[in-house]
Amino acid sequence: MRKLAVFSVLIAAVLAAGCVGQQGAAETSGKNTTSVTINATVLPDLGGFCGTSMRAVCSSDSDCVAGGCSNHVCYGKNEPPSATTCEWRDCYDAQKYSVSCGCVAQKCAWKK
Repeated sequence: MRKLAVFSVLIAAVLAAGCVGQQGAAETSGKNTTSVTINATVLPDLGGFCGTSMRAVCSSDSDCVAGGCSNHVCYGKNEPPSATTCEWRDCYDAQKYSVSCGCVAQKCAWKK
């Protein structure tokens, strides 16, 4: 039971990193759009997509893969897969939001 509690806390910590996924400061412009900064690189608003980016080091899009139970985690192909809960949110639908997992500023992240 204790292992399950520790695992649950670990999963909660991973998910608490944010629905937007990319770590960094969110910025709002005068046009009510949101950007996310990764290592001083401003990424475009992903239009409501809420997948998670693990920010693995990369040099090209082929270094990054989408995974997780809902295929909503963008991580490096040489990294171990992330443990995720098996739940579905409409905002995980990469095709609907026209986003893909790729290399952005040498970090694996979701992008338009």
